[in-house]
Amino acid sequence: MNKYTVFKTGTKNNYLHSPNLEQILLLHPVLSHLLELKEKGEDLNAWLNREAEKGITLETGEHISHDQLQYYIRKYMFLSDCGYFNPLDTKNDICGRLTEQNIKEFLANSEQLTLEVTEDCNLKCDYCGYGKFYTPYENRSTKHMDISIAKKIFNYM
Repeated sequence: MNKYTVFKTGTKNNYLHSPNLEQILLLHPVLSHLLELKEKGEDLNAWLNREAEKGITLETGEHISHDQLQYYIRKYMFLSDCGYFNPLDTKNDICGRLTEQNIKEFLANSEQLTLEVTEDCNLKCDYCGYGKFYTPYENRSTKHMDISIAKKIFNYM
């Protein structure tokens, strides 16, 4: 399941990559810390009330107050509500980008349909527009497309 990734650059900046939204965001260290807590199953508001009543000190030495932490928890919730932490829905989104509806729309708006109705061809004719683009790895046979399949394709289109 493809979900968000947090990475750090050579300049020690944290970034969030959301494959779901195809976006990368600069991530404040507090947000990175909150993501780590969520990964561990922590309830952020309970953590704030239990552990961070007086704030926290980051690795950089910067002190983050309780009020600032509340702000970053709200920011975390906003990003969560916007789908930044959602995994790709690969069941409904092909390659995480195309939905079934996209494919139906693309097919419905196709201007041309080409069917290969037979493999009983060696693709060697001088005038063939396709022969030069096929490589010898594909074994050709004497198979023919059943007319019922061609009709189903045409009816679907």
